[in-house]
Amino acid sequence: MTSPTEVPDLVQRALRSSLAVGYVHTTRNETGRLLATLAASRTGTLGELGTGSGAAAAWLRTGAPQHAHIVTVERDEALAELARAALADADVEVLMGGCRDLAARGPFSLLYLDQQTAAGVDREALCAAMEPGGLVIIDDFPGGLDGLGMDALSDLTRREWLQDERFESVDVAVAPDAQVLIATRR
Repeated sequence: MTSPTEVPDLVQRALRSSLAVGYVHTTRNETGRLLATLAASRTGTLGELGTGSGAAAAWLRTGAPQHAHIVTVERDEALAELARAALADADVEVLMGGCRDLAARGPFSLLYLDQQTAAGVDREALCAAMEPGGLVIIDDFPGGLDGLGMDALSDLTRREWLQDERFESVDVAVAPDAQVLIATRR
């Protein structure tokens, strides 16, 4: 697992604004680099469910082709405003709402969310919003690829996605203590 050490300016801006207000739950750089890499191969609409500080949306924007549309949705109004300010000139649409609000903006060629959000998401709405061949990326799975070190909910969420026949899915370690699930819509 190796990757460049530079963090793009847009991502740095999102991280700085996040830290300024004490919000520390954000996308790891390892996951961000994976997002940027996968976004580079996508066209159309790329989405994020759970904006948080805007760091993941910044990684997506950094990697995605210029003509790709990036849309992210956040339930917490203060976080949505924080992300909107950090991403103001980046051509990223930041919305207030949840899964159904985001799904209405599809179809998506790539959709990103964390495992806590994935555990409670309306998977039928999310699946319907994916274009064939679209990627769903779910991060924040702890532990190794064997599932050891995961709490029961994380492991259940992981297994449900890995076994969903509408997707071809795989676990990918992004760091010794973190993994990401990548699922391609059939």
